[in-house]
Amino acid sequence: LKKFDLDVIQCNFNLIDQRLIETGLYKYCEENSIKIIARTPLAFGFLTGKLTSSKDQFNKNDHRFKWPQEQLDLWASAHLEFRNINNDLDLSPLSLAHQFIKFFQPTVFTTICGMHSFLEVDENLNSYYNERKLTKDTITKIQNIYSSKKFFIDGIKSKGPQ
Repeated sequence: LKKFDLDVIQCNFNLIDQRLIETGLYKYCEENSIKIIARTPLAFGFLTGKLTSSKDQFNKNDHRFKWPQEQLDLWASAHLEFRNINNDLDLSPLSLAHQFIKFFQPTVFTTICGMHSFLEVDENLNSYYNERKLTKDTITKIQNIYSSKKFFIDGIKSKGPQ
């Protein structure tokens, strides 16, 4: 970032992938007015609660089909780790995932969210523009869940799912 003097970067950031914060990159960007585009806010769809760990739901050309079964199992159940927060705030898993990203505005100024149908476009827009804002206390609870759980199998965390 120092070498190229960038104004914007893009990286993964979601409830179960908070390496942006862990590594100090978020803080560096905030301090140096570098904007962040958050990609995979729904962790490749797993944070919606709609996906299972079965490879049968993905076609052979889908990158998720190629992931190790252990990683699919971890991510398919990851949304359950946040169910108490969802219930307390009366938010869907999809809304919680979007509101988590929005908490970090304006440094995280937009997201790239994969959608496969018009229904998913509508669901994402509705949940993203949900007016319920998360408090610092809720963010701390989310970060405590993240730091106490293992959301990547060994060898995956440093390079992402294969």
